[in-house]
Amino acid sequence: MAANPGVRYPYHRLFSGDWWNENPTSPRYNTFQQTATNPGGNSEALWQEVPAYTHFAVITYNMAPNVPTPVPYAGSGIFLHEFSRSGGNATAGCVAVSHTHLVTVLRWLNPALSPRIVLSPFPNLGRY
Repeated sequence: MAANPGVRYPYHRLFSGDWWNENPTSPRYNTFQQTATNPGGNSEALWQEVPAYTHFAVITYNMAPNVPTPVPYAGSGIFLHEFSRSGGNATAGCVAVSHTHLVTVLRWLNPALSPRIVLSPFPNLGRY
C-alpha cells in the first residue's frame, strides 16, 4: 500500500495478510494481526480496503491504553480513514473524511500531545 505521508507516529505500510481481528472470541480481539488466514468473526482484510485504508489511524476505542483488555462485542476496528463511496454513504462506525483532509489531519497529529477525536454535537464540545 502507500508510503508514509509524513506522519509523526509509528507508521505501518499495509501488506497482504494484514488484518484487524474483530473476532470477539479471540484472545487477540480488536488488535492488528499479520496472518495468512482470517482471524474469524468480521475481521477486516485491511490491505483489500482501497482507497479507504490507503492511509488511516487507529482510534483506540475498546483497546489499550484505554482499557486493559478489549471487551468482547463492545466494538472493534474503529479508524479515521478516507471516505469511499464503494461501501455506500456511511461507515460501519469509523470516522471518514476526504483524502486531502485525512492526510492533513494525519500529519497534524502529534502523539506527544495525546490527541483525541471527539464526536459530539457542536454545543457540547466545550465539555471535552
